[in-house]
Amino acid sequence: MINPVFVYVVTYRSIDKPFWRYFPVEYFKGGLIGQGPLWFIEVLLIFSLVYVLYRLIVRSRTASPAKETRFPSSRAIVLFALLLGWQVSWFAENSLWTSTTSSH
Repeated sequence: MINPVFVYVVTYRSIDKPFWRYFPVEYFKGGLIGQGPLWFIEVLLIFSLVYVLYRLIVRSRTASPAKETRFPSSRAIVLFALLLGWQVSWFAENSLWTSTTSSH
């Protein structure tokens, strides 16, 4: 949302349509979501707007009582940490980034 407005303002002389027609076509075509760290904020804003629309449509229902749950055991936490570490190391070894930057 931030980047398309900026792109339109900067290049408005070369765009032959009004913003309300330019935005949906160019935004969803791809390439306009920010390249820097603001892309994450932009996506959060979009998800927040979708959630607000959902809540407006569904409306809140009466809250059901929360189920009482136990805290995970030490064994479960250690197992989770080991599996997560294994998955991250596997991904790091097999990702596209490492295969394109390594010299053979």
